[in-house]
Amino acid sequence: MLNFNECLFSDEKIRFVNSTVKNHTFGLGLADFDVLNSSGRISDPHLIFHPLTLKRGVLKTIKTICSKFYLVLCEFASLNLKNRDITFFKRMGYSEEVYKLFSSQKVFPPPDVRFDIIVSNEGLSGNLDEDNFKIIEVNTPQHGLYWMANIVNGLVCNFYGSEDANLGMDLLSCEILKKYYQIFGCEAHDLFLSTPGIFTENKLDLLSKVSKLEELNFPVNYEDLENSTFLDLSTSNPGMYFNKKKAKLLDLKLLPERYINFWYPPNSNCSKARPWNFFEELIISNNLTEANSSLGYILENKSLLAYLWQNKDDTKSADFISKVLPKTLLELSADSFEGKSFWRKPIHGLRSEGVVKTTNQCVSNENVLEIYQEHCEPCVVNIAGQNLETVFSCFVSHDGTPTSVVARCVKEGEVFSSKRELFLPLAIS
Repeated sequence: MLNFNECLFSDEKIRFVNSTVKNHTFGLGLADFDVLNSSGRISDPHLIFHPLTLKRGVLKTIKTICSKFYLVLCEFASLNLKNRDITFFKRMGYSEEVYKLFSSQKVFPPPDVRFDIIVSNEGLSGNLDEDNFKIIEVNTPQHGLYWMANIVNGLVCNFYGSEDANLGMDLLSCEILKKYYQIFGCEAHDLFLSTPGIFTENKLDLLSKVSKLEELNFPVNYEDLENSTFLDLSTSNPGMYFNKKKAKLLDLKLLPERYINFWYPPNSNCSKARPWNFFEELIISNNLTEANSSLGYILENKSLLAYLWQNKDDTKSADFISKVLPKTLLELSADSFEGKSFWRKPIHGLRSEGVVKTTNQCVSNENVLEIYQEHCEPCVVNIAGQNLETVFSCFVSHDGTPTSVVARCVKEGEVFSSKRELFLPLAIS
């Protein structure tokens, strides 16, 4: 009988990782996947080598709620933020760079977003009332588990003879992505997908999309950000170049908060210019178009969820927001959560960094802008005798179409963090 240790460390899993998964990493080895020691044994597992079977109704409800919330959030951000001044943006924790882009560009959706969603035990069992599904975060344009959702998930399900919960979603999402890129009037050869090469997970996601777009007869380019050069407005042909080829449309997977501190070329010599200095100038002057759009940077900031919660009564969707968005605040008062557990989250935090669960309503980090969010109890699933607290994520394309759903988990009682969470493949029944 299978036990949980075998789901993480078995010889069968090692063979699967080395012979199957490794062949689908576009030559990047195993990247940040399961870490193997010098003896070829798994020392730091990331994948649970056994799928969780979801009810179709639960899968459909996750997708429906995330799609609806996405459309509400995009409309709210576009209507409520467009004419605000820089003081308002800074108070919300946005950088001056994001403000400039958002103010200068036509507002259009990012290519896709990923929602993290808590499903209660009752919801997982089949009670599909919206109250049992809580959206806790929005993620864009950083990496979004695309490779894990659309390649690894399918490989594990195929191994076990289970029906992949994301079957065909990679093709659907890339068909929609192709249409999205074509909105800008660029040919495929003028489009570059990019991220710093050190961010291997981002790179796996982008290379997966490049491969699928090639199957759709739309062969786009991928280049590491380090390979870019810039010609500024003082030159005859300003732009961003890769191997002397000008990028007319850029799909960049990197947050502005990181990009403005990413020196060009990567060098310890801080007299080197930041790429953002060129990047911002080229976009505002229409010598470069960024596919992720400034609205993507707006949605990524967790303070937007708090602002939405605070102003939900001004929308047509107040009842829906109250059901699926936990109480989320920008400021604490003595009775904000009435002694209940809540989460302090840095507004630009990544991979659970700096996230703290607490009941202390007085203490906060004065050096980091945070939001405060009501704790929602995640569902507990049992895999090979081990109880696991599980959080789901759902991708939504620019037009509101939901695609892949993924799951991450920790052992019951542990706190979610990038060092402890495990990827749990999903099948459907």
